[in-house]
Amino acid sequence: MANNINIVLNSSQYDKQRSVFSYKLPIPQNFSNKKVGLVYCSLYKQFFNITAANDNNKFTITWVDGLVYNFVFPDGNYAISDINASITYVMIQNHLYCISSAQSIQAVTFIQLLVNATQYGSQINFYQVPTAVQATALSYSIPTGGTWVLPTVAKCPSISFNASVGKLFGFSAGTYGAGFSSFTANSSITPEISVINNLLIRTNLINSQFTNPSDVMTAMDLNGTFGSLLVKSAGQILYSDITFNNFSEILVYFSDQNYNTLQIRDTEVCIILSIIDV
Repeated sequence: MANNINIVLNSSQYDKQRSVFSYKLPIPQNFSNKKVGLVYCSLYKQFFNITAANDNNKFTITWVDGLVYNFVFPDGNYAISDINASITYVMIQNHLYCISSAQSIQAVTFIQLLVNATQYGSQINFYQVPTAVQATALSYSIPTGGTWVLPTVAKCPSISFNASVGKLFGFSAGTYGAGFSSFTANSSITPEISVINNLLIRTNLINSQFTNPSDVMTAMDLNGTFGSLLVKSAGQILYSDITFNNFSEILVYFSDQNYNTLQIRDTEVCIILSIIDV
């Protein structure tokens, strides 16, 4: 019968500097002729899709008077509706809107990002900022604090972003808007709002010649909503050979599907490894 050793790692063993869970061995061990597999793993869905590290957190709005405003999203997990809300928020904070005395919603903004479910994409709607005469007819006015003036010819503002930002909602890098008529720009590529699609669970015990990277133990689905508990429980454990080495610690770490190591913010994690004789 195989000699089965279970190793349990939890929040107390997280090394933030290295982004790993570290199980310190009392003395160095050589696990020759042994295999390792994942029995159980649970952690909360906590991974951000917009971060400074991803270079997808910045956009620029050029207003109808030619002034350019640069904005930065705080790191976080955003749906397309959240991105639209953030764009609206920064436009209002910078007085880039009109007040309507004829509508129940007084703040009228002129850029809107929406999901376009029928085309499996998204769209950006641009609306004309009216001239003074048109604004009077619409009961629009510049808000208190606004230093800009209504254009002599009605026109739309524009928004600019790099490829990493555009990838989130399906647009190539570039500038969109700035036309003299209201219009809609539709996404030209498939949106990738979920930057991280699954987790790879990796360990320093494995150095396989058949995989790249060589330390992948298994993968884990990211089903569920942001903040929900993710669980992987192996009905049948997939074992991998442990590399010939002397180990002073057992490391377990997570990466995305592109092998980028992930920092764990909520370390309430439970990982159970099984080590057996060959």
